[in-house]
Amino acid sequence: MWFRRLCSSVLFVLISVPLFLSAAEGNKFDTAQFFQSILEADAVFIGEYLQGGQTKARIAKKKDLFGSTPADLVVTDIDNQKHWLKYRFAYQPRTPYVFIVNKKGDAYMIHRDSVSIPVMSDRVNFSFSTPYYNNFWQLFNLELLETVILAVREKAAGEIQPATEEKLQGLFKRYIAEKEVNSLKALIPAAAYLSVRLDETEYAKIVAQADMLGCISVRFSAQVMGDLFFKKQVLAKIRSLPPDAQIAATRSAAATDAKESIRELSELLKSVETYTPPSSECFPEESPESNKKIFLQAVIELDTPETAKIISRELATEDTAWLSTILSTLADYEGADLVQLALRAAVNERSSERKLEYANYFDRVKSKESAAVFISLFDKNENLFWKKLILSTIGKYGYEESLPFLVKVMQESPNEEVRTTAAMAVGSLDKKDGVLPLYEFIKREKSVLAKSIAVDSMAQIADKSVQTYLKKIITEEENKKIREQAANAMEDNLFILRYGRKKQ
Repeated sequence: MWFRRLCSSVLFVLISVPLFLSAAEGNKFDTAQFFQSILEADAVFIGEYLQGGQTKARIAKKKDLFGSTPADLVVTDIDNQKHWLKYRFAYQPRTPYVFIVNKKGDAYMIHRDSVSIPVMSDRVNFSFSTPYYNNFWQLFNLELLETVILAVREKAAGEIQPATEEKLQGLFKRYIAEKEVNSLKALIPAAAYLSVRLDETEYAKIVAQADMLGCISVRFSAQVMGDLFFKKQVLAKIRSLPPDAQIAATRSAAATDAKESIRELSELLKSVETYTPPSSECFPEESPESNKKIFLQAVIELDTPETAKIISRELATEDTAWLSTILSTLADYEGADLVQLALRAAVNERSSERKLEYANYFDRVKSKESAAVFISLFDKNENLFWKKLILSTIGKYGYEESLPFLVKVMQESPNEEVRTTAAMAVGSLDKKDGVLPLYEFIKREKSVLAKSIAVDSMAQIADKSVQTYLKKIITEEENKKIREQAANAMEDNLFILRYGRKKQ
């Protein structure tokens, strides 16, 4: 099983976050955090902003959505609302807003994680998907917001009441009949968060649309309509979907562990051109990732018997830009099998440009755990380049825990190139305990080239004992060239000891 090493910039299928858990502070996409503010509030009401300053405002109540507030009240802590702190927006006089507040004594305070939602007649300007990110706010039906708030509180109390669920389902049909596109865009993610199933026939029609509403409906189809609908109406047709909907379907497949989608994703990787969608309501990230990267991420996360074969096939690409994307994607995950796939491909690579991409990948996955993985893979292949690449990578990583392995290879490998590469890696580690093994290697080896490389390697270690052993080599070594090299190496090592860096 492979595990994601780094968090993605945005968790796409937001329903995968537990509904009422708050997340990292300041996450502009955190719907769960917004709903949590509703649950923690003492009152939610629509009120007209009359006047105020930086910290408080006088409000004329128009309607309580839940809880009870006076007709005229002062709301404080405006400057503590995270959304206000981020955007520093100006409340408009004589404009109604939805306020989410807590009561302390006779005072009403804005909930820190809430959003003051502008109300315009029977519309609100907001987004459930990006509550803290104004760019994708749109006007939708106020009645929907009121119903969702009620449903959120009912679900937290135990379950959504049948009347409330029927109300949401009725609004869905009404918005379709009235072609209320913005309200549909708001209702679908809300239904996903609340686990409210909508009309199957009508939802299937929306999924087939080649527009933003279609993309959003695909994005949340598994959460709203269930796995069977998702497999039949989305996955089975994924190759014929528009590019944006293909990406939305793929992310949903990964989030719901739809392993049966692996073959379709494999075909998409082979057949489609690279496409990067614009930032939108369907992909609210500032810089959405490309379709092929999303397909590859899903292939990795689904972790099927086909996964390794697909990754190996893609690594064989001659497109350096795509190889760079593949390797940067693999670097986001931890797993010996992934490292092994990249290592096998790197050994067979002949292009200098693409070899550099593999080198960059091995640098990106640097960790003590990765070093241990490389050590475990060393004996799995007798290929000379395989072994040399592992040794040089471990040396560059510089972890002292790798030293016993490198010394063992220096001492026991039957191949001179492998032993010498291990000696170079010991120098790269730059650890005091590597000096004596290198000295013994120089004494033991017959090859002048191997001795020469080991002398240079020893000189890279920033420890005073290097001077002692280089002097011993000068006095003991039979080969004049190695004695001269050891004398030069003493100067190089003194420079490192004195200045903490190699000579330029």
